[in-house]
Amino acid sequence: MKKLGMLILCCVMVIVSCARNDANKNVTDIPEAVGTEQITEGTEPLPDADFEGRKFTMLLYDYMKEEQQADELTGDVLNDALYNRNMLIESEYAVKMEFENKSYADYLTAVRKSTAAADNAYDLLSFHAVSAASILSENLYNDWNTVPVINENLDKPWWNKTATENLSVAGKVFFIAGDIGYHYIGHVQAFLFNKKLFTDSNTEYPYNAVRNGSWTYENFEKIVKSGNEDINGDGVY
Repeated sequence: MKKLGMLILCCVMVIVSCARNDANKNVTDIPEAVGTEQITEGTEPLPDADFEGRKFTMLLYDYMKEEQQADELTGDVLNDALYNRNMLIESEYAVKMEFENKSYADYLTAVRKSTAAADNAYDLLSFHAVSAASILSENLYNDWNTVPVINENLDKPWWNKTATENLSVAGKVFFIAGDIGYHYIGHVQAFLFNKKLFTDSNTEYPYNAVRNGSWTYENFEKIVKSGNEDINGDGVY
């Protein structure tokens, strides 16, 4: 079975492995149609590659379309940046980027079906972290440590090193996240707590636990249980 590359909430394989390494070529030499005004000087040279018109297909979880797919210039800053980036990749490396979008309900079915059929329908997956992790044991993913160029750059600042380290399994990296997508940051959830309730129950604020690394689910659960109180004396908490 063909294994698939996998990212959490973002996908960047095409940017790195379809790159160009030519010290004498300035990225500002891109044709005007691509949108050179979006390219900043000082960008590192991209590795050399020619994919001879090959398709590169990303399977996107539906609401992540806005991170990777832009069909035309609209004047929206994010949309136009994506469009210009994709056109740059296609122009420079003779690769055709294609996108397929699936809902939460249909995504896993599509991944399993494609892998079982070995139809090479998808090159890269970008979908919800919970869904991605739920099928990890089904042996569908490639280890990013075995992917040339990617494996040599996982420590670069455009990848989230903390995510790479904490989501690795037995030294293998199946999930990566980075600057190519913003949902892994934009959808971060937070804990809020009521200081009065903590004070009234003589419970230490959790700041120190977070700072020293002892803020675990078990710690959280203990605090929640310690706050149980029969307010009106009817025997019901």
